[in-house]
Amino acid sequence: MTTVSELVDKGDIPEERKKHVKNLLHGLGYAAGSAVGKAFLMITKKDMTDAGVSIADANAILAEVASLQGEDSAEGQGGPSKKARTDAKIALARECLKPLQQLPAASDFLDFLLRQDGRRIPVSLEAFDEADLPEILIAESSGGLSHISSLVEAIPFHGGEEHTTAMMSAFIPVAMQSLLKNVSLPGSEHYLRFDYSGNKTEKRSSNPSSVLSQRLDRPDMLLTSSGATVLVGEDKAEGHLHEAAQDIVNYVQGGFSALQYGAINYLPCYAAAGLVVKLGMFNSLGKVQWMKTEFDMSSSKHRALFLFAVSNLTRWITLVAQQLPELALRMLLLLKPWERDAHVTITLQSAGRVYKQIKRFGNWVESHSPGSDFHFVASVYKIANCHPNLVHTRKSPQLVLRKGNYEVTLEQYGPPANPQTLQDIHSLCRDCCGAAAALHAENVVMRDFRLPNVLTRHGAEGDYVVVDMECAGPDCTEWSLNLLDKWDANTLNEMRQYDKMSDMHQIGLMIDSLPVSKPEVLKEFVDLLVTKQLSASEALQHQWIVQGPEELCSLH
Repeated sequence: MTTVSELVDKGDIPEERKKHVKNLLHGLGYAAGSAVGKAFLMITKKDMTDAGVSIADANAILAEVASLQGEDSAEGQGGPSKKARTDAKIALARECLKPLQQLPAASDFLDFLLRQDGRRIPVSLEAFDEADLPEILIAESSGGLSHISSLVEAIPFHGGEEHTTAMMSAFIPVAMQSLLKNVSLPGSEHYLRFDYSGNKTEKRSSNPSSVLSQRLDRPDMLLTSSGATVLVGEDKAEGHLHEAAQDIVNYVQGGFSALQYGAINYLPCYAAAGLVVKLGMFNSLGKVQWMKTEFDMSSSKHRALFLFAVSNLTRWITLVAQQLPELALRMLLLLKPWERDAHVTITLQSAGRVYKQIKRFGNWVESHSPGSDFHFVASVYKIANCHPNLVHTRKSPQLVLRKGNYEVTLEQYGPPANPQTLQDIHSLCRDCCGAAAALHAENVVMRDFRLPNVLTRHGAEGDYVVVDMECAGPDCTEWSLNLLDKWDANTLNEMRQYDKMSDMHQIGLMIDSLPVSKPEVLKEFVDLLVTKQLSASEALQHQWIVQGPEELCSLH
């Protein structure tokens, strides 16, 4: 196999300059004794002349490179043919982004991001000029990362005129997309799509020393894949790196739930200010650890190191995307607001909290929940906090008077009910009737018993919690609006009021809609609910609830 030294010796280079050329190539990371591989075959005239190799000597080397490729010399174009370079790029991308076999331990993750395993990523100026990275090259190197800066051309930053967020959105999402666009990894095709979400209310400013304003209460960057947040970032103006890092600490305090991430016990994050960036990670308990290296993006070497870290981060996310729990368990994305409709926004926060906001709450109540108001909803949540089958609050409801927006912070629960067995249906009947009984004892009706409003409980399969107390209202309130989803002509009473028996009717319709074969005792129970012959307290005494499916079915 040809070595770099042999390639130079074969070239039409004066003897007295060959040693110097070998030293210059070694400075680029190609040791004289190392074998000429695909990485070297991708070398260009500009790579060499930038490192100090004369044009004549560079052409002589490229002529030998072309002969090794079995193609005509592309001397006039300064390097191998476009097809050869593209094939080599894809082959090397496959090697660099080879799927990980296992995730690094949390204690090793930050070291993994910059692990010097002989790979480097030169990036051309033109790639960033076009706001894309189609020319990313992933090149092997026996010299590791020590000389990478000579292969990375200056990215056209304009000092203080470039906004931190614009820089980060170019380096992370665009780099990942370009890397993955050039390689399809076995078993990871589903991950080839991911979403980048910036803080949409953030005001862009041409003056990077100005502090960003009018922001949502969430990080500036969220990278999501396969229905989960996989990277959190915060951007600040120049000189405010400490504040950016502290914001990350505040956002993730309390950590994240295994319900969302299973056995994955840490997630990556970054803090950026001006042109300075540092990477870190936070664990499932919310503890943040930062990499000692701070990347100064005005330095070509640090940009290269950062891109190298991004490539390893891409490999990490690719494996994580395959290890997440089933999608049904991840209804919400960590820290990313979900707009349920024009009024209601729900955000999964850290520490198992769910933040709910309803804009212009007074208008919403008039069009969605007759007979209710803020004080009534607040009283309903006090009732709910005392019952295991009703949603509990972490922070009581508040009304922001200036805007009239409603806010409440709730406990996080599991996915919506999806009962598959008779035991699941028994638990659903018992828990919904128990929730209704607690509300009815205080002359409150829920008014929206549907499967999407009944969530599974953490770690207790078959147990359920009723949520969405904003829909609740006083018993026997006249309903002047259109019927809600899943209501039918018999939901309201003869005076067009929604009363306690309306709740029981809706629970019956919900159970009856389940696509499961039902025994006679369950059919009888459902019929009594639908025909409004059982109150909540009476339903809890029915033999279907008291004895359960195992005992009842064994008797038949």
